Amino acid sequence: MEKSGLNPSPTVELLYDGKAEIGEGPFFEPETNQLLWVDIYKCTINFLNLATIENRSMQLPEKVGFVIPVEGSSNLLAGIGTKLCLVNRETGDIVEELACVDGDKPNRFNDAKCDANGRLWAGTMALAAGPSGLSKNEGTLYSFVAGKVTPCVPGVTISNGLGWSLDNSKMYYIDSIPQKVYSFDYNFADGTIANQKTFVDYVSDDSSGFPDGMCTDIEGRLWVASFGGGCVTCWDSKTGDKLARLDIPGAKNITSCCFGGPDHSWLFVTCGSAHVEDLSKEPNAGGIFVVKDSGTKGLPANRFKC
Repeated sequence: MEKSGLNPSPTVELLYDGKAEIGEGPFFEPETNQLLWVDIYKCTINFLNLATIENRSMQLPEKVGFVIPVEGSSNLLAGIGTKLCLVNRETGDIVEELACVDGDKPNRFNDAKCDANGRLWAGTMALAAGPSGLSKNEGTLYSFVAGKVTPCVPGVTISNGLGWSLDNSKMYYIDSIPQKVYSFDYNFADGTIANQKTFVDYVSDDSSGFPDGMCTDIEGRLWVASFGGGCVTCWDSKTGDKLARLDIPGAKNITSCCFGGPDHSWLFVTCGSAHVEDLSKEPNAGGIFVVKDSGTKGLPANRFKC
């Protein structure tokens, strides 16, 4: 890693060898000192105790794309299949189904995040592959506010990472298959987007892999997981310049990242073991990694407000 005060030689540790098929959606919860995360293919919500490195797994009825704590409640918000649901964090029971999207399409929720006002942004993707691979342009990015679901970006293939600028004037969004990070003008007052632009193009930048999950740090920089690329890259949110590359040892399919731990100074990284041809060459696939000395830190992640 290099530039902008970041540690040029950070240490990447395998924190938990979870053997996840598709580990995703990490969310640090300070009051419990737990890292919440999902294994999409195993249909589980997980709670990793950072003091003991013990993991509790909770089974769900369908593929679960994300989990986000709910402000003022012990319940969790989860994307289960194409449903937005409130889930009991102790039993895994579905407390309430808030919405269902995408009609009869064979889709599922993938990544999601809340803005600083607690509005949910969540996107979908096709469940199955078509004749020539993954069914393209079948997903949609939705916003969910006050019980209303609004389709905002149609025709996406793998709806993925989300983030906002520090002043909430920009929203960043990833559709993995075009290998692009997009930027939008963000109206924080009403939670609407406009003026979509390509912010980072992995193809023209010659970045490896496909952009996947994303988080931001206290300087507003974007940290992007590279599925198939074996790394997390850091980008200047104003210029789009690549500032750093953090290689993840023994794993290629890097799925997402978030800041947490003491003073939100640790960077947690998730990955998957599914779609790996030779696991002997990727012994850490499906694990959760931590970087404790990146040279920056994050802000508390936003929770869902009903």
